[in-house]
Amino acid sequence: LQVLVVDSGPKVVGDFLTAAIT
Repeated sequence: LQVLVVDSGPKVVGDFLTAAIT
């Protein structure tokens, strides 16, 4: 997951965190 996050960028990190929390 970290690899995808780093490759995609910080924008995806926030979206991913939001999805995980939700």
